[in-house]
Amino acid sequence: MQYRFGSSSKIIVARIDDGEELLSSLEKIATENNIEVGSVQSIVGGVRDLKFSHFKKEDQKEAKSAFSELKGPCNFFASGIFMPDAKTKAPVFHIHFSAGLFGRDTRMCHLIRATAHFYCDVIISVIEDINVVKKQFDALPDVEHAKITEFM
Repeated sequence: MQYRFGSSSKIIVARIDDGEELLSSLEKIATENNIEVGSVQSIVGGVRDLKFSHFKKEDQKEAKSAFSELKGPCNFFASGIFMPDAKTKAPVFHIHFSAGLFGRDTRMCHLIRATAHFYCDVIISVIEDINVVKKQFDALPDVEHAKITEFM
């Protein structure tokens, strides 16, 4: 285990409107406000066109990702973190979610893409005074979104 201390001094409350893509909207907020590290405390609302990754099997011994999609619309709750990519310095989001269609199963996985349906409310905590980055996770070299936290 590794960890570092930082401080949280600002909270951002945002609304992502119907038709806007969630991760690109979060990236825009981070980029426009020069936020390097943050915690996405919550995303609550409705989404459609949801793409996510998950482990292929529950009992597997190797980390192998599979991808699935839900067209929606569905109810949605998510939280996660973001920090800069070690090479590009662009924000890298690690968001996990729970989404459900009325009368059907609920999905809980790693968010790849989602579009707001009506709207989503978002709360972000800005984390300062900490030096961390995301770099490619060696155990999953072929999965672009598989990045691991590295402390500087």
